[in-house]
Amino acid sequence: MVEANAGMRVVRDAQHGLEVELGPDRGSFMMHVESEPQRLVLFTPVTAATYKYHWDAANGQWVADCDGHAMEELFVRDIIYTGLQSFPQL
Repeated sequence: MVEANAGMRVVRDAQHGLEVELGPDRGSFMMHVESEPQRLVLFTPVTAATYKYHWDAANGQWVADCDGHAMEELFVRDIIYTGLQSFPQL
């Protein structure tokens, strides 16, 4: 996706997690792991919301604590909404 979208970049930081910068005027997704309890935390610039996910080993996916949606579904939907070219390979 990075090659197909000018200004997009992915920044990994051991302390702060992962930031997916979408480019000018699109904002950034921010992801990090909380250690206790172990959760994935995702901020999406589309809705300016933060979601917390727990690992569902039976289904092999991160599931939202608030309503049970899969993290991958929200991430892909929000990427599509931004109008970026290409789609994430999850």
